[in-house]
Amino acid sequence: MNGIAISGATNATYEITTVNPGDYSVNATSSGSLGCLGSTSFTVVQSSTCSLQTNTFNESNITMYPNPAKNQVTISLDNTNEIIEKISVVDILGKQVIQLNKVNEVTKSIDLSSLNTGIYFIEIEKQNKLVVKRKLIVN
Repeated sequence: MNGIAISGATNATYEITTVNPGDYSVNATSSGSLGCLGSTSFTVVQSSTCSLQTNTFNESNITMYPNPAKNQVTISLDNTNEIIEKISVVDILGKQVIQLNKVNEVTKSIDLSSLNTGIYFIEIEKQNKLVVKRKLIVN
């Protein structure tokens, strides 16, 4: 922190928890066995203000299958009168790779055939509010 390497932050993942709001810059550097060196930088913003929403449908009413998936995944809302408004598929780097607007259905199948093998996140929205994120494995 403050331009100084964090002791112990040498694994592929490292979780930092802090109570101080502010902007933090992270520089990730990788050195492979073939002498390749790669690095990336990004900013993590932690806000001191938070809000909670209680007017969302229950996560347990959302079914997503199959997972892992190959060419298609189906998302379904069970035992509710709610409908899905928007579905986004986001890759592990945070890039939106699929977006379905105005779904207005209780069950929706998504074509995954254009996606590479990997881990993705499904974001399901209702009335312009993020309701739930689910991890999706595409193989």
